[in-house]
Amino acid sequence: MTTDKHSAASAASLRGRRSSETTAQLARQFVDQAGFVGRTHEITSPFGTDDDGRVDLRGVRMARGYPLSIKYLALERLDLSYARGTLHFVETEVSDSRFDGISASGSTFDRFFARCSFRSARLTRARIGRRLTDCDFTGASMRKLTLGENTVFERCTFRGADLTDAKLVGGRFVECTFADTTFSALTTFDRCDFRGTVPELGPARRIRCTHGGRPLPDSWPGQAYADDLESDYLGRYGRAVQAGTAETMPLDPESPPGHATR
Repeated sequence: MTTDKHSAASAASLRGRRSSETTAQLARQFVDQAGFVGRTHEITSPFGTDDDGRVDLRGVRMARGYPLSIKYLALERLDLSYARGTLHFVETEVSDSRFDGISASGSTFDRFFARCSFRSARLTRARIGRRLTDCDFTGASMRKLTLGENTVFERCTFRGADLTDAKLVGGRFVECTFADTTFSALTTFDRCDFRGTVPELGPARRIRCTHGGRPLPDSWPGQAYADDLESDYLGRYGRAVQAGTAETMPLDPESPPGHATR
């Protein structure tokens, strides 16, 4: 069995052992733990711990329209790999945890994540902030990602990640790795500061950015293609309005598959 097929089989198996009842019990734990202040909060699982001693929350599934909300907690050593559904971390600190292979489009990750792994995670339209240290986003799909205010990434890895159409405003990237990262003409770095090596951004837009506090020249190699995408979008939107189907249109122009570059 290939690695991809093995991973898919493992994900299906892990999700299959979960029920709506165990997910509801987990949600109640997060709510109950918020009542305890000034300590690391303790979460348990009917499946014990994984091979590395992390609390085994792998494969947890959230029903559509029912996100798992995690607020005002300090958490450590959780394994949420292959979770599926929307996760909302709000004013929460998470350390030494895994989110590998999660499918969590539209999720929120706020406020501090240290030594966490998001390898091959699907984070389309996710919002991330405000401080991430030593986190691994290798192979993650982060299309249309947005950032919380003044978000700082320290020593994070985006190797092979997909940042197509991401809108990264006001971020700081300190000694981060962007090798083989995918960008599009609609990817934007606006008012970002880079410490260490300035990454090659391909067709992406870089505007009002700095390197160690010093201004970088604005650049947008993919501007002509971005303008074409916007013109096409406006035409399609106008036709959708006339047809009464405008609500089915995306809110902004989007890059078609296969038109982003590394």
